[in-house]
Amino acid sequence: MGGIVATYHVAKITGQFDRGEPAVAIARDNLQPGETSHVFVAVDPRIDQQDVIYFPVHLMVRNDGEKLLNNLLLGLAYEKRSNYTAIDVESFMEVHGAQTREGSTHEHNSDDTTDYSNFTLKTLNPKDEFGFSEGAQFYQDVSPASFFEMAMLRSEVKVALTADNEKRLDYTVSYRGVRASSCDELVKRYEIQYAKYSVISMRDKASFFSYLWHLLRDTDTTIDYLICPTYESTVVNGKTFWIPMKGDREVMQVSFKPYLWSLLFDQSSSARP
Repeated sequence: MGGIVATYHVAKITGQFDRGEPAVAIARDNLQPGETSHVFVAVDPRIDQQDVIYFPVHLMVRNDGEKLLNNLLLGLAYEKRSNYTAIDVESFMEVHGAQTREGSTHEHNSDDTTDYSNFTLKTLNPKDEFGFSEGAQFYQDVSPASFFEMAMLRSEVKVALTADNEKRLDYTVSYRGVRASSCDELVKRYEIQYAKYSVISMRDKASFFSYLWHLLRDTDTTIDYLICPTYESTVVNGKTFWIPMKGDREVMQVSFKPYLWSLLFDQSSSARP
């Protein structure tokens, strides 16, 4: 990179109540409606990439406002090739937070292209939250746009949240598998192979004045999430399945500035990773 380093940080998410409306969060970090959030999942290099590898989905519904929310519906739409229903969905799932299984209901159904996971909550008190963990399978994508060594393992989840008298909120969460034997290694790969590439790519795509405008605004920050699950394996009909262990819900937030003053005069940089 010729000394060009993206600014980024890593921290366990603690969360702040910063919205006056229902929200969907990873851990306690609210996602932005209408945008795609990226989650990178460490997959141990000793796992055969031809095995079936599940990715964990840790999401949370929060009431950041001052009034009771009624009749909440959280819907997740999984791509059919992620085989959401290939294992016992209910036994794999965990719910936690203010609402438990007694205060919520879950059902799943499918059509020709999509598997649906739907949670309903009768009420959610102000400042309360409902969290759950489930998962589905990575599928293989041989797209040449991969940044990480194992980034061809991917899936995408569409999320929708509704409540009485509240605007519907829609999100997209993109999951990528990354070959890494530890969280430290995943962080390093994110910094070297993703953040730096992204910074240079943004400069190559932008004109001088467009790039300068972003620098002067100084409001652009890319936020992503890292998960390092502990996997356990099971063999079914000669096929090995790797499934994240229950209770392993730690998520790290990482971020970097995509626009750097040091690159303003360096379009089409030769310092490409």
